[in-house]
Amino acid sequence: MSVKAGETVLEALDALEHLAMQRLEWARSGQWDEVVASESQRGDLARRIQPGVFQGGDEVLLEGLIRIRDLDQALLPLLKQARDALGKELRQVQKGVAGARAYEKVGDF
Repeated sequence: MSVKAGETVLEALDALEHLAMQRLEWARSGQWDEVVASESQRGDLARRIQPGVFQGGDEVLLEGLIRIRDLDQALLPLLKQARDALGKELRQVQKGVAGARAYEKVGDF
């Protein structure tokens, strides 16, 4: 294995950890468009982390992956809260639409 391949894995690991922290901050501040937009970058970085290519110390890789996993797990409750809030908002909109239709029907008589 070349040194360059190992460096690339570590660079991707570092970038992915930084992105995971940024995504968590975005979620905490309600910047969901940024969280969604970063998903492809997250996937690209994750694909660059190939444990079979990296032989420079499995502990370093493992610890980094655990930190990323922990950040992603911290993001999950925020995602669930946002999903639930959107669901509630959608139900309210649907009720408003149904009310407006009923009003229109009454006005037609």
